[in-house]
Amino acid sequence: PDLNRWMIHQRSRRRSAYGYVPLSDEQKCLLESIDFPMVSKRPAFRVWYEKYDQLLSFWRQNGHFLVDPREARPLANWVRTQRQRHNGTHRTAGSLSKSQVYLLERIGFPWT
Repeated sequence: PDLNRWMIHQRSRRRSAYGYVPLSDEQKCLLESIDFPMVSKRPAFRVWYEKYDQLLSFWRQNGHFLVDPREARPLANWVRTQRQRHNGTHRTAGSLSKSQVYLLERIGFPWT
């Protein structure tokens, strides 16, 4: 929930929505450099960041990324899919965006 809330806030700032301080040119460049999704009308983006938040919570509670499918099958499946997307071995999903790779690497997510 925290990341998703932050992303919504950045999108509001990008639009210069009422009550929000607009992003500086430098902030816009930084967000663009990681392929930050400025528009999130696609549910897949929202779902990805919700799962990322779940993984982050799991990691903070357990200190690792070994999600047991018997305890949290949807999250375990999502973790496996991210590895496959990164390695180019997933049958149907495309590759991860730069921002998704950055977020996962920032928390030390292992790709193997």
